[in-house]
Amino acid sequence: MKFLALFSYLASLVFFSSCQTTQTSSIEFSDGSYKGEIDQKGRKHGKGTYEWHDGSVYEGDFKDDSRHGNGRFNWSNGESYKGDYLEDERTGEGSYRWPDGSYYEGSFLRGKRHGSGSYHSVNGAIYKGEWFDNLQHGQGKLTKPNQSMVRGIWRNGKIVTQPSKLPEPASKPKIEKSDIPTSIENTSRFKTDKPIIKVISNSSTEIEPSDIPTEINRTDLFSENQSPNEEGPEEWLQSDTPTIVQPVLNDSLSKQNKNIWTGTVAEAEEQFITELINGIDTVRDANSQQPFSGRMQILNQSGSLIGEVNLLDGRLHGEETFMSESGVVTERNIWKKGIKVK
Repeated sequence: MKFLALFSYLASLVFFSSCQTTQTSSIEFSDGSYKGEIDQKGRKHGKGTYEWHDGSVYEGDFKDDSRHGNGRFNWSNGESYKGDYLEDERTGEGSYRWPDGSYYEGSFLRGKRHGSGSYHSVNGAIYKGEWFDNLQHGQGKLTKPNQSMVRGIWRNGKIVTQPSKLPEPASKPKIEKSDIPTSIENTSRFKTDKPIIKVISNSSTEIEPSDIPTEINRTDLFSENQSPNEEGPEEWLQSDTPTIVQPVLNDSLSKQNKNIWTGTVAEAEEQFITELINGIDTVRDANSQQPFSGRMQILNQSGSLIGEVNLLDGRLHGEETFMSESGVVTERNIWKKGIKVK
């Protein structure tokens, strides 16, 4: 009996304490009204609904006067968000919808599309992939309304992977009939145990196959100075983006304490992996899984330099330049530990 009495006493204390911690209340504000749970300090805390005078409504979790937890926000213009909140901002997983029927589903960070997600346009186009600061950024796949697909790398909302132009086919040469002699004098002088290979440079020399090295270090082919919106995402969906060429592996270079990697965008996709770590793009070697430090020089399909970036521990650090095929610098940025310096 003493145990039952003690249990009843403790239960009453817990109930009384919980009643003192939160209570349901209705509060009028200058821009709207709140109805829901509040704490002892009068702050919105727990489940509640806030209605603005323009017709916008939030219904969900509150903590310390801020939207925090899970909830749904409906704007008066017809847009809506349903998902996670952190300290009054959309952070976590959620779904954002527009009145025309288009929508985004995926990750958010402080109110912006960030991480992995998919956007479905009202015209049937779909982008699935990585996002950064509200824009397509990283690896992604675009499915057009005609169901054709493009896989590539996006940067700041635009695809940067370039296609390879189809070369023109060659016509067959014409060969006229001519009299070919049936015998050659002193044919024995053309006989030899080993074939002779002529290497033409400044002066013509002849060497035998045994003099030719069996391996060629790819780094020897290069000199030291030469290295192998919140706007809706409708604009890029309208562009006719071509497909991607198959990548070819390129080896990393390391000379005089400088790590220099050179190759096309397609080769970079094969050699490296890009992922978001603490909200910053980080580049790792696909084989060693180690963050890349050094310089990356990007070539087009004809071998011309079209871009150069510097990285430290996998993050952009230093100067980033983009060039036209004629070698003219079209854009130059400065980065510090993965953050662009304005």
